[in-house]
Amino acid sequence: MMEILWDYLTFLLQTITVVIAIVVVIAVISSVAMRRTTDRTQVGHLTVRYLNDFYDAMRSTIEQASLSPGQVKKHRKAEQKEKKQKEKTEAKSSSEKSASDTAQESSSKDEETDVGENDKGEKEETADSEEKQKSVYVLGFEGDLEASKVERLKHEISAVLTQATKDDEVVVKVESPGGVVHSYGYAASQLMRVRKAGIKLTVAVDEVAASGGYMIAVVADQILAAPFALVGSIGVAAEIPNVNRLLKKYDIDYEIITAGEFKRTLSVFGENTDAARKKFLEEIEDVHELFKEFVSNHRPSVDLSVVATGESWYGERALARNLIDDIKTSDEYIMKACDDAKVFELTWHPPKKQLSDLLTQTATSMLSIARWLRRKLP
Repeated sequence: MMEILWDYLTFLLQTITVVIAIVVVIAVISSVAMRRTTDRTQVGHLTVRYLNDFYDAMRSTIEQASLSPGQVKKHRKAEQKEKKQKEKTEAKSSSEKSASDTAQESSSKDEETDVGENDKGEKEETADSEEKQKSVYVLGFEGDLEASKVERLKHEISAVLTQATKDDEVVVKVESPGGVVHSYGYAASQLMRVRKAGIKLTVAVDEVAASGGYMIAVVADQILAAPFALVGSIGVAAEIPNVNRLLKKYDIDYEIITAGEFKRTLSVFGENTDAARKKFLEEIEDVHELFKEFVSNHRPSVDLSVVATGESWYGERALARNLIDDIKTSDEYIMKACDDAKVFELTWHPPKKQLSDLLTQTATSMLSIARWLRRKLP
């Protein structure tokens, strides 16, 4: 019976070896082929959705569902007529503006002040047309412990800054319970690029922006939050398990060699001292002070003695403490923006893993299995 088993294992090992060889060959061929291509899946790509059309399509769908076939046909004709009339009006306004600019350049200052009611109306119409040319760029940031999507945010903001002007606005939908300090500090610095460019920045919180999430939000010109969105948590926490007593119980020694008195403070495996605990506490208190300074610099209206306790508050409670500026969902704000501006939603898609990478990972796993089986064979 054992001989049959060993024969089977030998056959299995040989089969795996052949399969691995085939996979490696395919991986090499695929890798060479992939190097010759430079499509967007290798470098990532940006997608842009025009939200005005998105909401108009939904409205149109609902309207058509509530109309009879004859009414739908009549409604479509009316829409087309309205669209053409709007295009003609915009073209006329643009032409009149150009003519007006030319006339103003050649006329005297006294003539410029003598404006009739009709000219005033035309100027107001032109101003309205120009106002609707404002653009709003919508981005999203869903934060985990490491703020791992900060690279996506970086590319999206870079894309916006290539096009946006000081008349435009950037809306960032932030959802995050917080995480590592330096990662969220880096994410906040990405949003600061928008402020430095002189572009209005709005952060909308629908569910939670706490700790590091609030660090990102506080950079904005205005912070919006849904009625039960949780914001705040201006504090710092650190949890470190210690298994030193367990190691001692089984006579296991653990040594760590450092140069510098405080290169290591608290340890998972070593024996922690009161001096190390004191130093670690000083470090996290310093981080807390930095956090408070950051909030104070960007939102001087908040009372840090009240809000920098590590607590979080919902909607109206947060508004009462000046942590946010208004109670409003991101959808409500964005849909309203579509009335007066062109609204674009930007999403950066990171490069996908290449087939060669997947095949290489598979081959590596199969080689590991083959080695394990080889050790088990006599």
